[in-house]
Amino acid sequence: MSSAGFTEFIQPTTPPKSPSIPSVPNATPDDDSISSISFAPQLAIRSVPLPERESTIDYEHETPHSDDEIDEAPVGFVPNDPESRHYYPIYVPNPNYNNDGDDNKTMVAKFIQYSTDYTTVVGCNGRGYPQRTLPVTSGRKARVTRMLTSAQWRELRRGSPREFMVNEALADMGDPRMVGAVNRLRGKMEVDDTLETMLRDARHMVDRLTKEHRANQLELIEIQRDLQRANVYALVQDQFR
Repeated sequence: MSSAGFTEFIQPTTPPKSPSIPSVPNATPDDDSISSISFAPQLAIRSVPLPERESTIDYEHETPHSDDEIDEAPVGFVPNDPESRHYYPIYVPNPNYNNDGDDNKTMVAKFIQYSTDYTTVVGCNGRGYPQRTLPVTSGRKARVTRMLTSAQWRELRRGSPREFMVNEALADMGDPRMVGAVNRLRGKMEVDDTLETMLRDARHMVDRLTKEHRANQLELIEIQRDLQRANVYALVQDQFR
């Protein structure tokens, strides 16, 4: 069974509202009304030039922007709000270090993005800023813990009889960090099984090759003894001379 069943809690539950289409105003005058309107003379046929006036617009003035407007979130990133359930304390380089006298080389990222299975998280301070990727951990530390048995660990695996129950419980908790930690556990368990199978096959191969090597060595020793008794080296040297 796929683990996608309990990763849907971060999706919005309210369907997006379809934009309302404003009706076109009936502002087109008919022919009778047009004839009754007196139009001003066109500016293009004025013979007297327009007086020059000093513009009141300051084109060199820069409108102040907030930090959120300057540091836009990259596509797919969300604000890393400590009050949000998606908050993750991932630290990235501080862009104000040594510029404003800030002694902190790193700071908590302003924006984050989880992977689709929540196993990794990426943090940054906006577009153009360096990004950092970390594996997701639960971040919890209970006062009282107990050792889990092998059977209990197997219940958290993919494909276990209680996988659906585990997925539903994690979805109700609404903690993406816990979801990511469990997904990482499941992925590492599957990789461990694959490596263990490969190691077992490799050991069988090593055992078989070791036996063949040993048998070949015994035959080689027997042949060496036979040729040594026949004084093969001296015979070859004499024949060569």
